[in-house]
Parts: sequence; structure tokens; C-alpha cells
Amino acid sequence: IMIINNSLLSNDNKKSIKYLKISIISAIIVSLILIYEHYKPGISSCDINSKISCTIVSQSIYGTLLNVPLSILGFIWFFIYFICIWKLETSNSNSFKELSFFCFYWNSFAILFIFYLIYAEYQLRTICPLCTILHFIILFCYWNIWKINSTFKFSKLSLTSVFYSLIYLFFFIFIIYLIIIIMFNQPNSSQIILNNNNNNQNNHNKNNHN
Repeated sequence: IMIINNSLLSNDNKKSIKYLKISIISAIIVSLILIYEHYKPGISSCDINSKISCTIVSQSIYGTLLNVPLSILGFIWFFIYFICIWKLETSNSNSFKELSFFCFYWNSFAILFIFYLIYAEYQLRTICPLCTILHFIILFCYWNIWKINSTFKFSKLSLTSVFYSLIYLFFFIFIIYLIIIIMFNQPNSSQIILNNNNNNQNNHNKNNHN
């Protein structure tokens, strides 16, 4: 049996990690609902009126990034976050600092998307209820990961040192998101057929003109 010697895993940090795990699992469930609602035909179950609607936001130009629905990108983000928090609980003191530092920046990155979605809702004059729930979950997670990092005053770690220490994690994240982006940017069969028909038609017109 491997015994983890981690002096930084205090009772307060254990509570924060517990809250993080519960919050992230809840966010994953909400993200799955958003993915379902995004592809569900017809009216979404969280559409109340034109001012409170998940469909208006998710189906707008703000609902995708590089042709990938934000709900899917968010689901992957939360899934990676959960893996990091689970790993954080079983790490030693040195790894704990590095991983918690990474989690803090990982959570900080999500704060930017909160502002992005609030801006989108403002432009659309619509509030997405499920998105708002995720906003509060992200802020709650941010508060807890900040508390964990504050126990060792964020140490003297730099983002560069964390990158080199956790380069395998950055590589994993890069590959996952790259695969997703490539998958959603592949032309489907109907597009290929349409393009081929257009090319054949253009060639036919050129031959007739000649």
C-alpha cells in the first residue's frame, strides 16, 4: 500500500477538495444536459420565454467556438478539472503545489468564458438558465481552489515551472481539444457531394462555353 505524505492536505484543504469534486460533478451533469438540449429538436425544456432561453443562446453565433458547441468544450473542461482534483487528493507535497497551482489557472481561464457568455446574453437580450448555474459553479470552484493555494501563499511557483513539471498534462489537454476541433470541422458527406456537384457543373459550363 502506498502512503501519501502530504503535509499540505489539511482538514480545510480536504473540505475544499470535497466541495470541488461535488461541484464539478454537478457541472458535468449540467453540461451533459446542455449538450442534449443543443442537439434536441424543437423547444428546449429550459426555454421559458424569449428572455430566458437556453436554445436562443446555444443556437446563436456565440454558442459555438471553432464550430464546436460551447457545451461540449465546457464538458471536457470540467472533466479535465475533475481528474486534476482527484489527482490532487492523492499527490505528495511537491506535486500538490504544482497541481493546485495549475488548477487555479485552469479555473481562472474559465472566468473569461463567464464574461464572454454574459456578453453574449447581453447581445441576445436573453439569459440562459443552465449557463448561469455553471457560472456560479465555476465561481464557487474558483473560491475553493484559491483557498487551497492560499494555504501555502501560492508558493514561488511560476506558470513556466508548472508547465514543465506538468507538461504531460498540457500535452493531454492539447490533444483532446485538437481531436474535438478536427472532428467538428470535417466536411460531412452532403457537403462533399454538394461541392463535387458544383465542381462538375462548373466544368460542364466551361466545356459548353468553349
